Amino acid sequence: MTTTHASGVAAEVIAVRPGPPLAGTVSVDGSKNAALPLLAAAAALGRPGRLSNVPDSTDVQIMLTLLHQAGWHVTQPVGEPTTYVILPTEASHRLPDLVQAAHIRASYYLVPALLARYGQARLPWPGGCRIGARGMELHFNVYEAFGDRSRQDSSGYGIEALTSHTGTVSIALPFRSRGATVAATLRALTTGRPLRLGQPNLSPEVLSVLDALSSVGWETRAGEHVLTLSPPSSPPTAPAAWTVPGDKVEAATLACAIAATRGTARIDGVQGKDVGPFVAALHQLGIPADAASDGLTVRAQEAVPTGRPLRAIASLSPAGLDARLGNTIRVCDGDLDAAMPTTYYIRDRAPLTDIRDSFRELVFK
Repeated sequence: MTTTHASGVAAEVIAVRPGPPLAGTVSVDGSKNAALPLLAAAAALGRPGRLSNVPDSTDVQIMLTLLHQAGWHVTQPVGEPTTYVILPTEASHRLPDLVQAAHIRASYYLVPALLARYGQARLPWPGGCRIGARGMELHFNVYEAFGDRSRQDSSGYGIEALTSHTGTVSIALPFRSRGATVAATLRALTTGRPLRLGQPNLSPEVLSVLDALSSVGWETRAGEHVLTLSPPSSPPTAPAAWTVPGDKVEAATLACAIAATRGTARIDGVQGKDVGPFVAALHQLGIPADAASDGLTVRAQEAVPTGRPLRAIASLSPAGLDARLGNTIRVCDGDLDAAMPTTYYIRDRAPLTDIRDSFRELVFK
């Protein structure tokens, strides 16, 4: 299997052309979508936080720059290129102008940390999303439920923390918004108030934030219908140490390449619980695959195609199939029975250099 840039198809696309069965072991990078809210959580924590397995993506670098510009000290330990330490510093009285926040959608995760540090947050409307503009009304509803005040204009939005409140904050989301769920979780963290959130998003990215809060003393209970958070009676003072989970989309892309070439290989670094629905879809196609706590193994040499079309519906429910994984698995569905798989075009869901290098790490039989 070879990988080349595909001329005449689109920018930021690589072509994967068929070759011998893939075999061996490969590791995936940390998930960008999990790293971004974890970085914001580290800033909102109010004490030193260490985050490892951070991917080297443009969005992550912009988020780190925003944290630095907003007054946090961001450093990398010597010899640990995927680890960052976020340190709080003395807050200035002037809220910085974070113009680069317009380049990434995840900049809205910084609002709770900015409110805790400055008493207000002022950010440009988030960008960087190819889907197009998506509303932030649910975010504003979350902050208002905590007693904050929001305002918007053509250039951006602002949130102001008003008089401190106490007691449990109860919010019911109309749909399972990941952004609003993270916003509510981090605002509970910065205010120290219990939270009861109806219809939460429980994607792996959100669960990684909940795991992080649990490690610093918060009681978290995540159910399909309600998420509850309770602050610790005496917060620990030791620095927090968290790890970004592996990229499930990169892992699924590699798994489908292994399956389509009838190979057998292991993908390290991804949590099995994060790719459970994807593995179930592989089983529907007759492709043996096993998900463990630290990786995914695909044994397509033993595949017995079922001949049945794959019917998988993307869902925001806790056990639902991520839409991005649904797009990926169509490669297996369409090519498992083919004598010679077709060329695959993979768009920029993970850094292209990472995917290309991962393919090349696998040993051909």
